[in-house]
Amino acid sequence: MASIILIGAGSRYENKNNNGISHFLEHMFFKGTKKRPTQKQISETIEKVGGQVNAFTSIDHMGFWTKVPKKHFKLGIEFLSDLVLNSLIKPKEIKKEKGVILEEINMYLDNPQSLVSFLIHQLMWKNQALGFDPLGEKEIIKKITQKDFLKYIQNLCQPSNMVISVAGDIKHKQIVEEVEKLFTPLDSKHPTGFNKIKNNSTKKFIKAKDQQNKPQILLRKKDTDQAHLCLSLKSNELFYNNRKKTIYQILNTILGGTASSRLFTEIREKKGLAYYIYSSLNYFDETGALVVSAGLNINKIDQAIKIILKEFNKLKNIKISKVELNKIKEYLKGNLLLETDNTDFICNWYGLKELFSSQKIQTPEEKIVEIEKITINDVQKAAKKIFKTNKLNLAIIGNLSENEKNLLPLLKI
Repeated sequence: MASIILIGAGSRYENKNNNGISHFLEHMFFKGTKKRPTQKQISETIEKVGGQVNAFTSIDHMGFWTKVPKKHFKLGIEFLSDLVLNSLIKPKEIKKEKGVILEEINMYLDNPQSLVSFLIHQLMWKNQALGFDPLGEKEIIKKITQKDFLKYIQNLCQPSNMVISVAGDIKHKQIVEEVEKLFTPLDSKHPTGFNKIKNNSTKKFIKAKDQQNKPQILLRKKDTDQAHLCLSLKSNELFYNNRKKTIYQILNTILGGTASSRLFTEIREKKGLAYYIYSSLNYFDETGALVVSAGLNINKIDQAIKIILKEFNKLKNIKISKVELNKIKEYLKGNLLLETDNTDFICNWYGLKELFSSQKIQTPEEKIVEIEKITINDVQKAAKKIFKTNKLNLAIIGNLSENEKNLLPLLKI
Protein backbone atom coordinates (compact mmCIF):
# COMPACT_ATOMS: atom_id res chain seq x y z
CA MET A 1 0.00 0.00 0.00
CA ALA A 2 1.42 3.35 -1.04
CA SER A 3 0.15 6.54 0.56
CA ILE A 4 1.19 10.14 0.03
CA ILE A 5 0.21 13.54 1.37
CA LEU A 6 0.96 16.31 -1.11
CA ILE A 7 0.98 19.97 -0.11
CA GLY A 8 0.95 23.01 -2.38
CA ALA A 9 4.11 24.51 -0.92
CA GLY A 10 7.79 24.79 -1.82
CA SER A 11 10.38 27.36 -2.75
CA ARG A 12 8.14 29.38 -5.05
CA TYR A 13 5.96 30.20 -2.03
CA GLU A 14 8.98 31.66 -0.23
CA ASN A 15 10.66 35.07 -0.20
CA LYS A 16 14.22 36.37 0.12
CA ASN A 17 13.98 36.28 3.91
CA ASN A 18 12.84 32.67 4.31
CA ASN A 19 14.17 30.88 1.21
CA GLY A 20 14.72 27.24 2.18
CA ILE A 21 12.05 27.08 4.88
CA SER A 22 9.90 24.58 2.93
CA HIS A 23 12.71 22.05 2.69
CA PHE A 24 13.75 22.75 6.30
CA LEU A 25 10.15 22.12 7.42
CA GLU A 26 10.18 18.77 5.62
CA HIS A 27 13.07 17.76 7.88
CA MET A 28 11.36 19.11 11.01
CA PHE A 29 8.24 17.02 10.42
CA PHE A 30 10.41 13.97 11.14
CA LYS A 31 11.85 15.28 14.42
CA GLY A 32 9.00 14.43 16.74
CA THR A 33 5.24 14.56 17.28
CA LYS A 34 3.14 14.46 20.42
CA LYS A 35 2.55 10.74 19.87
CA ARG A 36 6.10 9.96 18.69
CA PRO A 37 8.36 12.50 20.41
CA THR A 38 11.69 11.41 18.92
CA GLN A 39 13.11 10.92 15.46
CA LYS A 40 13.94 7.31 16.32
CA GLN A 41 10.33 6.54 17.27
CA ILE A 42 9.16 8.07 14.00
CA SER A 43 11.59 5.98 11.92
CA GLU A 44 10.85 2.77 13.81
CA THR A 45 7.08 3.12 13.37
CA ILE A 46 7.22 2.18 9.70
CA GLU A 47 10.45 0.19 9.72
CA LYS A 48 9.10 -2.30 12.28
CA VAL A 49 6.42 -3.43 9.81
CA GLY A 50 8.87 -3.66 6.89
CA GLY A 51 7.66 -0.44 5.32
CA GLN A 52 9.32 2.55 3.72
CA VAL A 53 8.96 6.25 4.45
CA ASN A 54 10.39 9.37 2.89
CA ALA A 55 9.62 12.94 1.87
CA PHE A 56 10.64 15.55 -0.68
CA THR A 57 10.38 19.27 -1.34
CA SER A 58 10.31 20.75 -4.82
CA ILE A 59 9.76 24.20 -6.27
CA ASP A 60 5.95 24.00 -6.07
CA HIS A 61 4.98 21.07 -3.81
CA MET A 62 5.99 18.93 -0.86
CA GLY A 63 5.28 15.23 -0.42
CA PHE A 64 5.32 12.79 2.51
CA TRP A 65 4.89 9.13 1.63
CA THR A 66 4.86 5.65 3.05
CA LYS A 67 4.72 2.18 1.56
CA VAL A 68 3.57 -0.62 3.86
CA PRO A 69 2.16 -4.16 3.58
CA LYS A 70 -1.60 -4.12 2.99
CA LYS A 71 -2.49 -5.28 6.52
CA HIS A 72 -0.79 -2.15 7.91
CA PHE A 73 -2.48 0.41 5.63
CA LYS A 74 -4.17 2.13 8.59
CA LEU A 75 -0.80 2.63 10.23
CA GLY A 76 0.63 4.17 7.05
CA ILE A 77 -2.11 6.78 6.80
CA GLU A 78 -2.17 7.50 10.53
CA PHE A 79 1.60 7.95 10.50
CA LEU A 80 1.46 10.51 7.68
CA SER A 81 -1.33 12.47 9.34
CA ASP A 82 0.67 12.53 12.57
CA LEU A 83 3.74 13.93 10.79
CA VAL A 84 1.91 16.67 8.94
CA LEU A 85 -0.57 17.71 11.64
CA ASN A 86 1.13 17.02 14.96
CA SER A 87 4.82 17.86 14.56
CA LEU A 88 6.27 19.58 17.63
CA ILE A 89 8.82 21.81 15.84
CA LYS A 90 10.92 22.10 19.00
CA PRO A 91 13.49 24.95 19.12
CA LYS A 92 16.28 22.60 20.25
CA GLU A 93 15.57 20.31 17.27
CA ILE A 94 15.56 23.30 14.92
CA LYS A 95 19.00 24.28 16.19
CA LYS A 96 20.40 20.77 15.67
CA GLU A 97 18.82 20.30 12.26
CA LYS A 98 20.35 23.51 10.93
CA GLY A 99 23.69 21.71 10.87
CA VAL A 100 22.15 18.87 8.84
CA ILE A 101 20.62 21.28 6.33
CA LEU A 102 23.88 23.17 5.93
CA GLU A 103 25.73 19.92 5.20
CA GLU A 104 23.06 18.96 2.66
CA ILE A 105 23.60 22.30 0.93
CA ASN A 106 27.37 21.64 0.96
CA MET A 107 26.77 18.23 -0.61
CA TYR A 108 24.85 19.74 -3.52
CA LEU A 109 27.36 22.56 -3.94
CA ASP A 110 30.04 19.87 -4.33
CA ASN A 111 27.94 18.07 -6.95
CA PRO A 112 28.16 20.07 -10.20
CA GLN A 113 25.50 17.98 -11.94
CA SER A 114 22.96 18.97 -9.29
CA LEU A 115 24.20 22.52 -8.91
CA VAL A 116 23.91 23.36 -12.61
CA SER A 117 20.23 22.33 -12.55
CA PHE A 118 19.66 24.93 -9.81
CA LEU A 119 21.63 27.57 -11.70
CA ILE A 120 19.55 27.24 -14.87
CA HIS A 121 16.40 28.02 -12.87
CA GLN A 122 18.09 31.00 -11.25
CA LEU A 123 19.07 32.25 -14.70
CA MET A 124 15.63 31.78 -16.25
CA TRP A 125 13.72 33.42 -13.41
CA LYS A 126 16.13 35.98 -11.97
CA ASN A 127 15.14 37.56 -8.67
CA GLN A 128 11.85 35.65 -8.64
CA ALA A 129 10.72 32.89 -6.30
CA LEU A 130 10.42 30.46 -9.22
CA GLY A 131 14.19 30.74 -9.53
CA PHE A 132 14.94 30.11 -5.85
CA ASP A 133 16.99 27.09 -4.82
CA PRO A 134 14.65 24.81 -2.82
CA LEU A 135 17.51 24.09 -0.39
CA GLY A 136 17.84 27.78 0.42
CA GLU A 137 20.88 29.83 1.32
CA LYS A 138 23.09 29.13 4.31
CA GLU A 139 22.76 32.54 5.97
CA ILE A 140 18.97 32.41 5.74
CA ILE A 141 18.81 28.85 7.12
CA LYS A 142 20.82 29.94 10.15
CA LYS A 143 18.21 32.59 11.03
CA ILE A 144 14.98 30.53 10.74
CA THR A 145 13.05 30.22 14.01
CA GLN A 146 10.12 28.23 15.39
CA LYS A 147 7.92 31.29 14.84
CA ASP A 148 8.84 31.29 11.14
CA PHE A 149 7.88 27.61 10.83
CA LEU A 150 4.54 28.06 12.59
CA LYS A 151 3.62 30.99 10.37
CA TYR A 152 4.55 28.99 7.27
CA ILE A 153 2.46 26.02 8.43
CA GLN A 154 -0.56 28.22 9.08
CA ASN A 155 -0.21 29.83 5.65
CA LEU A 156 0.09 26.65 3.60
CA CYS A 157 -0.59 23.40 5.49
CA GLN A 158 -4.37 23.63 5.25
CA PRO A 159 -6.78 20.92 4.02
CA SER A 160 -7.71 22.99 0.98
CA ASN A 161 -4.04 22.87 0.00
CA MET A 162 -3.47 19.15 0.61
CA VAL A 163 -4.12 15.98 -1.34
CA ILE A 164 -4.08 12.49 0.16
CA SER A 165 -3.55 9.76 -2.41
CA VAL A 166 -3.54 6.02 -1.72
CA ALA A 167 -2.91 3.16 -4.14
CA GLY A 168 -3.19 -0.57 -3.58
CA ASP A 169 -5.63 -3.41 -3.07
CA ILE A 170 -8.04 -1.45 -0.90
CA LYS A 171 -11.59 -0.08 -1.12
CA HIS A 172 -12.02 3.66 -1.59
CA LYS A 173 -14.56 3.73 1.25
CA GLN A 174 -12.01 2.33 3.71
CA ILE A 175 -9.52 5.07 2.89
CA VAL A 176 -12.14 7.81 3.21
CA GLU A 177 -13.19 6.49 6.62
CA GLU A 178 -9.59 6.51 7.87
CA VAL A 179 -8.90 10.01 6.56
CA GLU A 180 -12.08 11.43 8.08
CA LYS A 181 -11.19 9.86 11.41
CA LEU A 182 -7.60 11.11 11.44
CA PHE A 183 -8.05 14.66 10.25
CA THR A 184 -9.95 15.84 13.31
CA PRO A 185 -9.47 18.87 15.60
CA LEU A 186 -6.26 18.72 17.59
CA ASP A 187 -5.31 19.64 21.14
CA SER A 188 -5.73 23.41 21.54
CA LYS A 189 -2.40 23.52 23.38
CA HIS A 190 -0.53 21.98 20.46
CA PRO A 191 2.47 24.20 19.53
CA THR A 192 1.65 24.32 15.82
CA GLY A 193 -1.61 26.06 16.65
CA PHE A 194 -3.92 23.71 14.78
CA ASN A 195 -6.92 24.20 17.04
CA LYS A 196 -9.21 23.15 14.24
CA ILE A 197 -8.62 21.43 10.93
CA LYS A 198 -10.60 23.61 8.57
CA ASN A 199 -10.28 25.17 5.18
CA ASN A 200 -8.60 28.43 6.05
CA SER A 201 -7.39 30.49 3.12
CA THR A 202 -3.84 29.68 2.03
CA LYS A 203 -1.03 31.88 0.83
CA LYS A 204 -0.72 32.22 -2.94
CA PHE A 205 2.54 32.43 -4.85
CA ILE A 206 3.47 35.40 -7.02
CA LYS A 207 3.23 34.46 -10.68
CA ALA A 208 6.46 34.55 -12.65
CA LYS A 209 7.09 37.40 -15.04
CA ASP A 210 8.83 36.73 -18.32
CA GLN A 211 10.72 39.75 -19.62
CA GLN A 212 13.43 37.81 -21.43
CA ASN A 213 14.01 39.04 -24.97
CA LYS A 214 17.50 37.69 -25.71
CA PRO A 215 19.69 34.66 -24.84
CA GLN A 216 21.18 34.56 -21.33
CA ILE A 217 24.32 32.89 -19.97
CA LEU A 218 25.51 32.02 -16.46
CA LEU A 219 29.00 30.55 -16.00
CA ARG A 220 30.35 29.15 -12.72
CA LYS A 221 34.06 28.35 -12.60
CA LYS A 222 34.83 25.18 -10.63
CA ASP A 223 37.83 22.84 -10.64
CA THR A 224 36.28 19.85 -12.44
CA ASP A 225 37.47 17.47 -15.14
CA GLN A 226 34.12 17.69 -16.91
CA ALA A 227 31.88 20.60 -17.85
CA HIS A 228 28.27 20.32 -16.68
CA LEU A 229 25.81 22.16 -18.86
CA CYS A 230 22.12 23.03 -18.94
CA LEU A 231 20.73 24.63 -22.08
CA SER A 232 17.09 25.57 -21.71
CA LEU A 233 14.17 27.06 -23.55
CA LYS A 234 11.75 28.95 -21.37
CA SER A 235 8.17 28.94 -22.67
CA ASN A 236 4.73 29.97 -21.48
CA GLU A 237 3.43 27.07 -23.58
CA LEU A 238 4.81 24.64 -20.97
CA PHE A 239 2.31 25.35 -18.21
CA TYR A 240 0.87 22.49 -16.23
CA ASN A 241 -2.72 22.61 -17.51
CA ASN A 242 -1.93 23.06 -21.19
CA ARG A 243 -4.11 20.52 -23.00
CA LYS A 244 -1.28 19.99 -25.49
CA LYS A 245 1.19 18.70 -22.88
CA THR A 246 1.30 15.27 -24.48
CA ILE A 247 2.58 16.77 -27.74
CA TYR A 248 5.45 18.41 -25.86
CA GLN A 249 6.13 15.13 -24.09
CA ILE A 250 6.55 13.42 -27.45
CA LEU A 251 8.74 16.27 -28.73
CA ASN A 252 10.97 16.06 -25.63
CA THR A 253 11.25 12.25 -25.88
CA ILE A 254 12.35 12.48 -29.51
CA LEU A 255 14.92 15.12 -28.61
CA GLY A 256 16.54 13.61 -25.52
CA GLY A 257 14.22 11.36 -23.57
CA THR A 258 15.73 7.94 -24.36
CA ALA A 259 19.03 6.21 -25.11
CA SER A 260 18.05 6.22 -28.80
CA SER A 261 17.01 9.89 -28.82
CA ARG A 262 18.53 12.39 -31.22
CA LEU A 263 20.77 14.12 -28.67
CA PHE A 264 22.03 10.87 -27.12
CA THR A 265 22.80 9.47 -30.56
CA GLU A 266 24.52 12.56 -31.94
CA ILE A 267 26.48 13.77 -28.92
CA ARG A 268 27.34 10.59 -27.02
CA GLU A 269 27.25 7.76 -29.53
CA LYS A 270 28.52 9.48 -32.69
CA LYS A 271 30.81 12.17 -31.25
CA GLY A 272 31.75 10.78 -27.83
CA LEU A 273 31.45 14.25 -26.25
CA ALA A 274 29.39 13.34 -23.18
CA TYR A 275 28.74 10.58 -20.71
CA TYR A 276 25.24 11.77 -19.83
CA ILE A 277 22.92 13.87 -21.94
CA TYR A 278 19.15 14.10 -21.78
CA SER A 279 16.30 16.57 -22.04
CA SER A 280 13.41 17.10 -19.65
CA LEU A 281 10.29 19.24 -19.25
CA ASN A 282 9.60 21.42 -16.22
CA TYR A 283 5.96 22.41 -15.87
CA PHE A 284 4.62 25.06 -13.52
CA ASP A 285 1.28 26.75 -13.03
CA GLU A 286 1.85 29.55 -15.51
CA THR A 287 5.06 28.74 -17.39
CA GLY A 288 7.77 26.12 -17.84
CA ALA A 289 10.91 25.08 -19.66
CA LEU A 290 12.53 22.41 -21.77
CA VAL A 291 16.01 21.74 -20.36
CA VAL A 292 18.90 19.83 -21.96
CA SER A 293 21.42 18.58 -19.37
CA ALA A 294 24.86 17.18 -20.19
CA GLY A 295 28.26 16.29 -18.76
CA LEU A 296 30.72 17.18 -21.49
CA ASN A 297 34.34 17.02 -22.53
CA ILE A 298 35.49 20.38 -21.17
CA ASN A 299 37.35 21.20 -24.39
CA LYS A 300 34.37 20.45 -26.65
CA ILE A 301 31.67 22.67 -25.14
CA ASP A 302 31.30 24.78 -28.28
CA GLN A 303 30.89 21.72 -30.47
CA ALA A 304 28.24 20.21 -28.18
CA ILE A 305 26.22 23.44 -28.01
CA LYS A 306 26.21 23.68 -31.79
CA ILE A 307 24.92 20.11 -32.12
CA ILE A 308 22.18 20.67 -29.53
CA LEU A 309 21.00 23.82 -31.29
CA LYS A 310 21.16 22.04 -34.65
CA GLU A 311 18.77 19.41 -33.29
CA PHE A 312 16.44 22.17 -32.08
CA ASN A 313 16.53 23.64 -35.57
CA LYS A 314 15.82 20.31 -37.27
CA LEU A 315 12.77 19.65 -35.10
CA LYS A 316 11.50 23.13 -35.82
CA ASN A 317 12.00 23.10 -39.58
CA ILE A 318 11.97 19.44 -40.70
CA LYS A 319 9.00 17.17 -40.05
CA ILE A 320 9.74 13.98 -38.17
CA SER A 321 9.10 10.70 -39.93
CA LYS A 322 6.10 8.51 -39.32
CA VAL A 323 8.47 5.72 -38.26
CA GLU A 324 10.09 7.90 -35.58
CA LEU A 325 6.74 9.15 -34.30
CA ASN A 326 5.33 5.63 -34.03
CA LYS A 327 8.46 4.44 -32.23
CA ILE A 328 8.10 7.18 -29.61
CA LYS A 329 4.40 6.52 -29.20
CA GLU A 330 5.03 2.85 -28.53
CA TYR A 331 7.80 3.72 -26.08
CA LEU A 332 5.58 6.11 -24.10
CA LYS A 333 2.59 3.77 -24.09
CA GLY A 334 4.65 0.76 -23.08
CA ASN A 335 6.51 2.66 -20.39
CA LEU A 336 3.23 3.96 -18.96
CA LEU A 337 1.73 0.47 -18.85
CA LEU A 338 4.79 -0.84 -16.99
CA GLU A 339 4.60 2.02 -14.50
CA THR A 340 0.97 1.30 -13.68
CA ASP A 341 2.10 -1.94 -12.01
CA ASN A 342 3.80 0.23 -9.38
CA THR A 343 1.63 1.55 -6.53
CA ASP A 344 4.08 4.43 -5.96
CA PHE A 345 3.53 5.61 -9.52
CA ILE A 346 -0.27 5.35 -9.32
CA CYS A 347 -0.24 7.19 -5.99
CA ASN A 348 1.74 10.07 -7.48
CA TRP A 349 -0.12 10.05 -10.81
CA TYR A 350 -3.51 10.74 -9.26
CA GLY A 351 -2.22 12.79 -6.33
CA LEU A 352 -0.30 15.31 -8.43
CA LYS A 353 -3.10 15.64 -10.95
CA GLU A 354 -5.55 16.37 -8.13
CA LEU A 355 -3.17 18.95 -6.63
CA PHE A 356 -2.35 20.81 -9.85
CA SER A 357 -4.92 20.04 -12.52
CA SER A 358 -7.84 22.34 -13.27
CA GLN A 359 -9.24 19.68 -15.58
CA LYS A 360 -10.83 16.28 -15.10
CA ILE A 361 -8.20 13.86 -13.84
CA GLN A 362 -6.86 11.80 -16.72
CA THR A 363 -6.44 8.06 -16.24
CA PRO A 364 -3.43 6.20 -17.70
CA GLU A 365 -5.82 4.57 -20.19
CA GLU A 366 -7.04 7.98 -21.37
CA LYS A 367 -3.44 9.15 -21.64
CA ILE A 368 -2.67 6.25 -24.02
CA VAL A 369 -5.62 7.23 -26.23
CA GLU A 370 -4.32 10.81 -26.29
CA ILE A 371 -0.81 9.67 -27.28
CA GLU A 372 -2.27 7.76 -30.22
CA LYS A 373 -3.91 10.93 -31.61
CA ILE A 374 -0.74 13.00 -31.91
CA THR A 375 0.32 13.73 -35.51
CA ILE A 376 3.55 14.69 -37.26
CA ASN A 377 2.20 18.21 -37.78
CA ASP A 378 1.34 18.52 -34.08
CA VAL A 379 4.97 17.89 -33.15
CA GLN A 380 6.37 20.40 -35.62
CA LYS A 381 3.90 23.09 -34.54
CA ALA A 382 4.93 22.54 -30.93
CA ALA A 383 8.61 22.84 -31.87
CA LYS A 384 7.98 26.12 -33.68
CA LYS A 385 6.28 27.52 -30.59
CA ILE A 386 9.08 26.82 -28.11
CA PHE A 387 12.33 26.75 -30.10
CA LYS A 388 13.00 30.50 -30.09
CA THR A 389 16.40 32.16 -29.92
CA ASN A 390 15.29 34.89 -27.52
CA LYS A 391 14.23 32.29 -24.91
CA LEU A 392 17.53 30.40 -24.80
CA ASN A 393 19.38 30.10 -21.49
CA LEU A 394 22.78 28.50 -20.89
CA ALA A 395 24.35 27.57 -17.54
CA ILE A 396 27.75 25.86 -17.29
CA ILE A 397 29.89 24.70 -14.36
CA GLY A 398 33.50 23.67 -14.89
CA ASN A 399 37.14 24.66 -15.14
CA LEU A 400 36.26 26.96 -18.00
CA SER A 401 38.49 28.73 -20.46
CA GLU A 402 35.40 30.01 -22.25
CA ASN A 403 33.67 33.27 -21.35
CA GLU A 404 30.24 34.71 -22.00
CA LYS A 405 31.41 36.78 -24.97
CA ASN A 406 32.71 33.65 -26.72
CA LEU A 407 29.57 31.60 -26.11
CA LEU A 408 26.83 34.14 -26.72
CA PRO A 409 27.21 34.18 -30.55
CA LEU A 410 26.52 30.41 -30.57
CA LEU A 411 23.04 30.78 -29.08
CA LYS A 412 20.95 30.95 -32.22
CA ILE A 413 18.19 28.69 -33.52
